[in-house]
Amino acid sequence: MALPEKFIEDLVARCDIVEIVSRYVALNKRTGSNLFGLCPFHNEKSPSFSVRPDRQMFHCFGCGKGGGVIRFIMDIENLDFLDAVRFLADLVGMSVPQDDEDLAAHRRRTEALSAAKTAAKIFYENLRTPEGVRALEYIRKRELSPETVKRFGLGYSLDTWDSLVNELRKRGFSDAAILDADLASTNKYGKLYDRFRGRLMFPIIDLRGNVIAFGARVLDDSLPKYLNSKDSFLYNKNRHLYAMNITKKTTAKQIILAEGYMDVIALHQAGFDNAVASLGTALTEEQVNLLSRYTGEIAIAYDSDGPGRNATERAIGLLKKANFDIKVLNMTGAKDPDEFIKKNGREAFERLLNGSASDLEYKLSGIKKKYDLGVDDQRVRYLRETIESLADVRSSVTREIYAGRLAEDTGVTKEAILAEIAREYKKREKSDKRKYERAAMDIEKAMQPRQHGHKFENIRSATCEKALIGAVYDDPSILSKIDAKISADEFSAPEFAKIYSIVCQRIRDGKPMTAELIEQELDMTEMDLFSEILSSYQRSGNASQEIEDYIETIRIEHTKSGEEKSFDEILKAYRDKKGNGGSNNGR
Repeated sequence: MALPEKFIEDLVARCDIVEIVSRYVALNKRTGSNLFGLCPFHNEKSPSFSVRPDRQMFHCFGCGKGGGVIRFIMDIENLDFLDAVRFLADLVGMSVPQDDEDLAAHRRRTEALSAAKTAAKIFYENLRTPEGVRALEYIRKRELSPETVKRFGLGYSLDTWDSLVNELRKRGFSDAAILDADLASTNKYGKLYDRFRGRLMFPIIDLRGNVIAFGARVLDDSLPKYLNSKDSFLYNKNRHLYAMNITKKTTAKQIILAEGYMDVIALHQAGFDNAVASLGTALTEEQVNLLSRYTGEIAIAYDSDGPGRNATERAIGLLKKANFDIKVLNMTGAKDPDEFIKKNGREAFERLLNGSASDLEYKLSGIKKKYDLGVDDQRVRYLRETIESLADVRSSVTREIYAGRLAEDTGVTKEAILAEIAREYKKREKSDKRKYERAAMDIEKAMQPRQHGHKFENIRSATCEKALIGAVYDDPSILSKIDAKISADEFSAPEFAKIYSIVCQRIRDGKPMTAELIEQELDMTEMDLFSEILSSYQRSGNASQEIEDYIETIRIEHTKSGEEKSFDEILKAYRDKKGNGGSNNGR
């Protein structure tokens, strides 16, 4: 649906991008006209995410993502355009115009969410039926209180073929809505049957309080142990964290990252309202970005078995890239937080949490377990691997402490170990410096856009095209002076040609120039390029001469691309033509 431009213009005018973005990103640094913070869309240690208040645009100079306030909400909340508009409209008290097609899409999503919410209530009600006794017995065995069951909305799916489908139909839901909510499957005859049967149900709730999916656990030893909702237009498991809707309100500085539903619920019941879990998959970058909105400290409390250790190492890698402070809990005598708390109590877990090892200590402990230090060859390999890990540590104090421990383990002097660490550290510094110098010298690579798989064919022309768009957007009055001198047909980059054409046409038609109105005519890659232009362009003291230079370069490069002449010949021909008052505007 194409919303009226006046509505979009009014909505954007009421939604200050700095205020909206600051709900998700700490904008702590100012450079020129831009505010900077850590990008919420990719892992980074140095702020490259910028917001330009005067243009109401955001752009990340690291990953290349950018646009206006609507695009930001689309990406940060995982919404389509219309839902992002509704999200912002709700914030500022505006009503969104709707047509039949939009109403149909909105009704479909609303009905699917309503079906999921109703199903959660039905599952909860099933615990009070004779069939739900099995689930209640399991809940009591797991020592969950009635308050905890209610808080997390736990329930039971009856062990029947289609009782949920029939109940939802009775309550007025269409088969389409039931399927959209992934509450049913279809057999070969097109008949619907319940997707979840005879299982303990865990509603998955998004940050806005919507039931968007379910996790389901068997009550015996049958397989699969867990059955989870499939990805759909309501739900993407990579983007959500179980219990984040509750944990987002915690006053704790850190978040506990557990492995499963029951661990999270046990932690919350014990008073740790800062626990979450990934959903049926290993931790993802999207989930790390979500965590970064709420904390900079993570305590990993994954299971202590082999898969749990592997998951811990992977999580450490992702979290370190995002600059989190990381602790890893060593739950001796228990396989997970639930078991640890049952055996040792809440206070013991709190002591464990407060005294848990750093990610470095966890890593070094894992290395040590791999080797028999009574064997010389294995001791040497232990030394080598540990020294390589310590060479990643910037703090000289930390290196010295662990070098002392390593000396005690191996009988090698601390001085010798520190010397080896310093040698490895310097070697890596040199390697990093060479990589940096190569990247800095690669001018063409530096000029290329950040978008994956995107490359300009003519950097010289594209650079000028980019600057010309910025100049015209910055001062629309320029167009009347240059419109006869340059045409988008002469641009080397099709994306810039399209953007330039749209910007110019809006100026000629006297239409407003806002990112949100323009981005409706651009795809995501084009919008990212446009946001980069508006975020980076700065008007110079001699703008008129610079614009003439941009035009001259673009036209020379355009002529070069079509003729086999020397640069001097092309330059002479162009200047002769310019001197004679000729133009080639392509119109």
